[in-house]
Amino acid sequence: MQEEGLKSLNLWKDEEARPGYIYVLDCSGLRMCHVGKPARGCAMELAKLLMDFYPDYLKQTHITNAPGFVAPAWRLFRPFLPS
Repeated sequence: MQEEGLKSLNLWKDEEARPGYIYVLDCSGLRMCHVGKPARGCAMELAKLLMDFYPDYLKQTHITNAPGFVAPAWRLFRPFLPS
């Protein structure tokens, strides 16, 4: 089913390529109070699960409407993320 959907959207051009997901995170309305310790722990566990069990399926991640505090945090953590 997923493969047929990707073909119909013309996202799976190469028949030999494996399908994958593009994760779009809309951060409109995100405030500093929303990124407390429980939320960070949940995000880290989700990222670990995706990297450990589905490493080939996540193709891209896009963040939209990011508030001003996201850019400095991204610059701080980016060197520690896998490429």
